[in-house]
Order: sequence, then structure tokens, then C-alpha cells
Amino acid sequence: MQNNELFFSNVEKVKDVNGIQQLVEVLHEEKVAAEEKLRKAQQENSDQQILDDILQEITQIVSKMKFVDDIGVNIAEKKDSAIRGEDNEPVKKKVKTKIDPSLGEGKHFKTSSDFVLTEWDDDFIIIGIKYIFEHYVLFQFHIFNMLDNQSIYEVVVEMDTSAKGFQIVHSDSCSEIHYGVYGQANTYVRLAESSSNVTGTLSCKMKYKIDDNDPDLDEYDEAEKYFDEFKFKDIEVTINDHLQEKYQRDCLTLWKKIGEKNEFKYFSTLSITTIGECMNQIINLMGMTLCEKSAKVNEEETIHTIYLGGIYRNGHDVLVQVQLKPGGRSAVLPTTTTTTTTTEMQLTIRSTDSSVAQVIGSAIKY
Repeated sequence: MQNNELFFSNVEKVKDVNGIQQLVEVLHEEKVAAEEKLRKAQQENSDQQILDDILQEITQIVSKMKFVDDIGVNIAEKKDSAIRGEDNEPVKKKVKTKIDPSLGEGKHFKTSSDFVLTEWDDDFIIIGIKYIFEHYVLFQFHIFNMLDNQSIYEVVVEMDTSAKGFQIVHSDSCSEIHYGVYGQANTYVRLAESSSNVTGTLSCKMKYKIDDNDPDLDEYDEAEKYFDEFKFKDIEVTINDHLQEKYQRDCLTLWKKIGEKNEFKYFSTLSITTIGECMNQIINLMGMTLCEKSAKVNEEETIHTIYLGGIYRNGHDVLVQVQLKPGGRSAVLPTTTTTTTTTEMQLTIRSTDSSVAQVIGSAIKY
């Protein structure tokens, strides 16, 4: 397969539906070949690294298929707009899924990377994607059936949303998934309108009906058709899911304009000794981008201040000021006399929506 960056760049140059269809057919062939390679590797008891590499290849192919499909939707909508004589404005990528009317429209905010939720030797390979909207999260599950010569039916994914602030409002089931192919199931989770409980861990299990009847026999025994379930890895909803990068050219002016009334302060001591490491952890946690040329670090300075810019899923701007003071406090571990050097942190969050600053601040855990 070609380099991913080159692939996505080439797809965006495709201007007609026929070109998209050709790409879909090529990717389908690659997926079938990769699935066959995985089955053979399992039968030959290949080592885990080989199986993991093949699984990653399948994941990348599914990502490409999703991307190509989104481009196809854009082309079709632009063509339809031209036929109706409408302005040919850029069309945002659409999530190809049935949206339940009770969820309300809401804006599509961001899409997560694909993540694998099973082990290579499980009966099913499940790949998840999170679509974040203004008021809810769509969890999309691509389910590969690896049960030898068996099909599963009425497939649905159930999620435990006992974490306060989450509520399942709708699920899309998959009618059947045959051996060696994949199907798709969706679960829609509503987010609380105003709550600090926007993060949490959701346990998951897939429920399905399996048919153990031999298709080569004339007799059919209804008792051989029964319900079963399959538990897989938990899914984390983090503060990163609710934020996107937004570079603020005049960050300090906006910082002063928002003021202390829309502010949340947080103090912590981190068991990290260098400013660079602290910066990387905070950026990864928040999903925001550095502003005010604060990326440059002098490890010898006493205090380093960084500014992060972003946007919350409701469209309001978010700014974060982080002051880091390495070596500010020493801690003695309870089971030893060893002393560890730490970094003191003061994190201040401001937002054009005061409730957003409080929500983000309350959700942060180090």
C-alpha cells in the first residue's frame, strides 16, 4: 500500500464519482487480502508482532475506506447543488450514518483516530471511532467476524453509561455479519448540557445471535440458534475529545479581554523533572495548540509560562495558561528514603463561556 499521506493527498484530487468508485473497489480488494492474510497467520500460529502488524494494516484500510466515502459524499452533494443552481460552497465531511431525530441536529465537532478494542486472537476484531457532536458522541464500531464458517445476527453494542452525565439514547444494530467480513454498529450517547462529568470510562459488550446449524444439512433445528455476548475493551472519553486546536494570533489580548470572571485555577505537583516533558503531557491531555511563541524552552529558567489555544465543542474559545516551576518541591516516597524532584504547576483556564472553564477544570486529572 502506498504512503498514507500520499494516499489522502491523491484522493482529495479526485473530482468525479467514477474515480471514487474505483478507489473503493481497490480498497475492498486490499481489505479482503489483508483479512485472508490474518486468517492464515492465525492458522499458522504466527508470533504476535506479525498478527499485530496485519491488524494495523486492516485498521488503516478501514480508515482509508471511510475517508474515500466522505470525499464521495462531498462530490455527490456538490454535483447535486450545481444541478439545483445553488452556490457551490465547500461541503463539510458528513458522517455516513443514520442520525436519530431525537438527538437534534448539533454540529459535528471532531472525529477521533481509529482504535482497536480487541486482541488479535479474539473471535472478533472490533475497531472503534468516536464522532463528537455538540450534544452527543456517536461511537461507531467496525466488527470483523473471525468465527470460522459462522455468521452472527442482530448485532448490537451495549455500553455502560453509569458514569454521571452520560445517557444512551439510540443504537443502530447490524442485521448480520458473515465469517471473514465486517459489519457496523453504532451507539449514540448524549452528553450533559451543563456538567463537569464530561469524561469517564465506558465498558462495552457486543450482543448477537449465532446460528450453529450446518448449512449443508436439510434439517434445521431452531434450538441451535441462540443469543450470546462478547465483552471487549473499555472506551475512554477524555477532555481531549471536547477540545480542538485553535491558534490565537493575539492570545494575550483575548486573555485579558476574557478576564478573571471566566476563569478556573488549578494547582498541582507533577512527578516530572523537565519543563519539556511537562509541556508534552499537558498538550496531549488538552488537545490544544501552543500560542505566543511559548514552545521554546530554556531548561535552566526558573519558571516557564506557556499559552494554549483551543475551542470547546459548543464553539466557545478556550485559553490555558500554564506556569511550570521545576525542582520546586521534593517528595519522600513512603516506602523508601529516596527523594524525587518534582515540578510545580499552576494551570489557569479562561473561556468566552464561563461554564466551559469550570467544566474543563473539573475534568482535569493528573
